[in-house]
Amino acid sequence: MVRKKLSIPKGIKRDELKQGELFDIQALERVITMKLDKLINEDMDYKDVYKKIKELIDLI
Repeated sequence: MVRKKLSIPKGIKRDELKQGELFDIQALERVITMKLDKLINEDMDYKDVYKKIKELIDLI
């Protein structure tokens, strides 16, 4: 989801990315992690968790 949102093609390794792209990935992953912790604590089904995270990524 993160790569798709940032338009990073499949097959490109992290060590091939520019520093700015790495910062963008890190920022999105941090947001996802915070939201994921909350959703897991709500005892949601994993499919619903995926949908909520996807909605969050689409909003950013």
